[in-house]
Amino acid sequence: MYTNEEEYDLRKQYDDLPNKNQKNNTNMQKRTGLKGTYSFMKLPYHKRSEQMQPDGMHTIADVIGNVLDTITGKDDSKKVRLCEQEFDRFKDTWVKENTDVTEESTDGSSNEVVGQKRKSVTQINVQQKKKKSNNVEQCVLPPAPWRLDRTALALADKRAKSLQYPPGFDYHPDKHFSKPWTLRTMHGKLQFVTSNAAAWCLHGLLGPKQERTLLKLFDVLKKLTKEEYKVADLEQLQEETHEALALIERDFPLSLQTITMHLLHHIPEGFPRYGPLYGRWLFPYERVNCWITRQVLNKHRIESTVMETYAIYDWCVFMLMSDIVDTDDLTLGKFEDICNLNEPKKETMKKTQTLLEEKVLDDMSEVYDFALTSRMNKQGLALKSVEKKNLKDQHPCVKEDDMVFGRVKSIFEHDWRGKMYTWVLLDLFSDVAYTDGFWNVSERVNCCKPFLLDDISEPQVIGRDNDRLFFIGVDVKLCSNEL
Repeated sequence: MYTNEEEYDLRKQYDDLPNKNQKNNTNMQKRTGLKGTYSFMKLPYHKRSEQMQPDGMHTIADVIGNVLDTITGKDDSKKVRLCEQEFDRFKDTWVKENTDVTEESTDGSSNEVVGQKRKSVTQINVQQKKKKSNNVEQCVLPPAPWRLDRTALALADKRAKSLQYPPGFDYHPDKHFSKPWTLRTMHGKLQFVTSNAAAWCLHGLLGPKQERTLLKLFDVLKKLTKEEYKVADLEQLQEETHEALALIERDFPLSLQTITMHLLHHIPEGFPRYGPLYGRWLFPYERVNCWITRQVLNKHRIESTVMETYAIYDWCVFMLMSDIVDTDDLTLGKFEDICNLNEPKKETMKKTQTLLEEKVLDDMSEVYDFALTSRMNKQGLALKSVEKKNLKDQHPCVKEDDMVFGRVKSIFEHDWRGKMYTWVLLDLFSDVAYTDGFWNVSERVNCCKPFLLDDISEPQVIGRDNDRLFFIGVDVKLCSNEL
């Protein structure tokens, strides 16, 4: 590592070169990794090597994208296999000699043909001949333990399409593996991995060693994106990160060993000084940039139109939040949400006189220190039915003596002795099992039982496979043996 003085001298040498040709021809940037001075270097307290950290958002998103492109075959090629052959790795995956058949494509090339339907047959034939002449070196690639074949890719897509995401996810169920643009957002890729949806979709489809390594990497990414840490756990997190990346180098092609993958080593090193990624990654800045670019209505006067839009927006927010404008008869949309940021969200409530089943009342009475059942059966119970769109028909879980899984049937509130109790009535599923690291149930409803809202989990990501309902994000255990 260069000292500050050495780095400044090298950057100054680059700036002092007389023209761009000499700067490009000397390969100075490639040799040193440095390219000219920058403004922060004038600050007396600036030390780049100590004060810089990789951006976790782009690093993790690129790592996820590169891994998914490798296992789906998009980034697999003859060069990748020749590299493995050069280092005497994965002998069964080496390219066979004297073959001239074009490589099997799994990266959605069929969509390219579909998009050419409007073209004449002659144009298509000419393009295909050109493509074939450019791909003379391509050949049939033998199966590889890190790559999905056609059958496995179809099964992974089928699982991805069966997923049900709770509110707050950036995307909808789709063929995430054969259609990578369905996970185009960086936050969407992160959610796909940290919710264990990716691990469930790929379960049993890769080589056993590759699958365990991939689970290890996904688990590390999930830990790296937590909102808080204990200082005592940071050293262990660094060790797990280094171990996961070493296993990726061992069990996957060397083409994955890019600078992005290397940067992942350095992310947990900055936690003791800079804090969790949650407080310093670029997601909020990217969203602000997205909002700004949408305000550009005049390409000749970009800055002025953005500032005019912001001035109007700021004025509207001020007028609404200061109650200068009467908003009773206005449909405010997002402005209304902004004005009510500091107020508790109003739930739509409806008082109903209802009688619950005796078994449900017995379960409720266990929370209260009185004989509630007989009173309810005689007088009825005035319940406030609460409409919560983010919970209705969602699938939480409850950990009692055993794991309990269900679907939200209804939500209601009960006021007892000045305290409001929020109850969730769950349709509980039967035949609970834990297989291959995932909890799964039969979709047959066994019974209906009330739980306090504080006792149930958040809505879970679920998937369907072989007539079973899989709760994907619940207590996933890594099979770390034989690593």
